[in-house]
Amino acid sequence: MPTRLIELDGLRGLAAVAVVLFHYTTRYEHLFGHATPLAASLAWGFYGVDLFFMLSGFVISLVLARRPAAGDFVAARFARLYPAFWVSMLFTAALLHLAPLPGHQLHAADVAWNLTMMPELFDARPVDGAYWSLQVELLFYAAMLLLASSGLLRHRLLVLSGWLAIAALSAWAVQYHPNAVGWMVWLERLRTLAGLKFIHLFALGIVCFDAWAGRSRLAHLLLTATCVGIEALLAGWQSAAVIAGLAAVLWLAVFGRLPWLAARPLAALGGISYTLYLVHQNLGYLVIHGLEGSGCHPHLAVGAAVGVALLAATALARFVERPAQAAIRAGWQHVCNRSLCLMPPTLRAPTELQGP
Repeated sequence: MPTRLIELDGLRGLAAVAVVLFHYTTRYEHLFGHATPLAASLAWGFYGVDLFFMLSGFVISLVLARRPAAGDFVAARFARLYPAFWVSMLFTAALLHLAPLPGHQLHAADVAWNLTMMPELFDARPVDGAYWSLQVELLFYAAMLLLASSGLLRHRLLVLSGWLAIAALSAWAVQYHPNAVGWMVWLERLRTLAGLKFIHLFALGIVCFDAWAGRSRLAHLLLTATCVGIEALLAGWQSAAVIAGLAAVLWLAVFGRLPWLAARPLAALGGISYTLYLVHQNLGYLVIHGLEGSGCHPHLAVGAAVGVALLAATALARFVERPAQAAIRAGWQHVCNRSLCLMPPTLRAPTELQGP
């Protein structure tokens, strides 16, 4: 089984760019207003986050298919996510302290809770609005690890069916009983912790992995249709059509039908997609806000913001993300090897830290 599909890096890079352009055009216009209207706005770019969730469903299924130890999985995810996030978050917090954006005031307590990557669970404000999806990702990883550790992941289609059924029921309750205040707070918290708001997107990636791994069945098509139906319930049929299209693109990519996604520029962009997602939003807002305030044309300001974000993401990936990943993985491997040396020979088992 291949350890990496380059086409997915290309997809990840395109998703990151779509999110960046959405924030710099549509979202910035909504929050602050450009000095003059832009010639074009990428209003649909937020679907890049939905594609990220689908990709995560596929990639985490691939990682867990290798049956890593729970500690290896946690260490790999921690190395992948937290060092770059901490540096980016503290950098963004410092920028906002030195040059506050209107309506983006932060408190020290908010910054402290952001270190967990899940500030909303503690009623704290994210340092950067783009960080909301990281909590969703973390909770999904935790759920998948729990399913894998308990052996339930071997029955993933049955588990997914139940998960999606509960998600659909909760979405229906929110849509048609929004004034049931007494239990709505608890339902919303349950939907957050159990990943019910986005499991249909992760499920599209999981189903795609199953088909790619040779376990294609009619059930996969039924689950795919169910996921699209849940999106329609949550956001309407137009959004569901987009999600169906993105799912189709994912399937085509993993089955090698979109070889252009493996082109070197797209693969390189995919290599910095995580750091670009982390660092782009408020940094870009500050660049646009400052340049437009100095009389720069909005098109040039947006272009400059994209360039600055790409440079910052590249530096963050090169000098923080990759070295930290290598150091943490090496340290964890050393701990595991030392633990094995201290165990009786009959209890030793090979340990390998694996990750995408």
